[in-house]
Amino acid sequence: MRGSFFGIGAQLKEDDGKIKIAVLISGGPAWKSGELKAEDEIIKIGQGNAEPVDVTGYSTTDAVKLIRGAQKGSEVRLTVRRIDGSVKVISLIRDEIKLDDTFAKSAIINGDHKVGYIYLPEFYIDFEDPNGAKCSEDVAKEIQKLKAENVEGIIIDLRGNGGGSLPEVVKMAGLFIEDGPICVVKGREDKPYQWKDKDKSVLYSGPLTVMVDEFSASASEIFAAAIQDYKRGIIIGSSSTYGKGTVQRTIPLNPESDNPVFSNKTSEDLGYVKLTLQK
Repeated sequence: MRGSFFGIGAQLKEDDGKIKIAVLISGGPAWKSGELKAEDEIIKIGQGNAEPVDVTGYSTTDAVKLIRGAQKGSEVRLTVRRIDGSVKVISLIRDEIKLDDTFAKSAIINGDHKVGYIYLPEFYIDFEDPNGAKCSEDVAKEIQKLKAENVEGIIIDLRGNGGGSLPEVVKMAGLFIEDGPICVVKGREDKPYQWKDKDKSVLYSGPLTVMVDEFSASASEIFAAAIQDYKRGIIIGSSSTYGKGTVQRTIPLNPESDNPVFSNKTSEDLGYVKLTLQK
């Protein structure tokens, strides 16, 4: 949901039981080094000066865990076999990798009418950084750009958008309506709670269309439904969206970081439980 992670910026694949480099992310440490190439086979993975781990027979998921790590600036050493059979040890320093494909983008469609187009792959937010990326703010910036170009209408493309942050979708809907409820949630023993847009300002009041398909889910459906219920825009696309009406919270399984026994960030990431709390 943050749209970024710490690592070397390489996508792995499994090929006949071997772990190989599939794609290098432009601008990432692996790409900048110029030493790692697509189709290189990863034989061993080492953390700094520590003894490298032979990853023969490993799944790509487990290999990714070893490569990605948790800290910016830490070193990972990859022993790789080239296509020509030569073996080389490549040292890389982990950095933050931004997944540009995650973030909102806009374009202008010129035809009989000048129309603005905004593509939003997911409702993202960085929960750990108050100054991090937020989809509502990014969409607002794209709208400002399109308004400066005097577009006659805006299309928001939520096709394939599986959802994301509930507070962000409420803020984003608020860019197009004055104020009011966006959706209602209810826990097992809670009273129904209204998520409301409380900001009376409207960033864009012109013609609006929202595109959806059968993979538009969760926050995408909340946004499209609010725009439709307020008669603020026209929803086009599939006859039915995904149909997800539940709210989840991700809870980390790692021991509390304030416990000195578990304060070592290089320890294995135990992942998260995604728990359904509301409908």
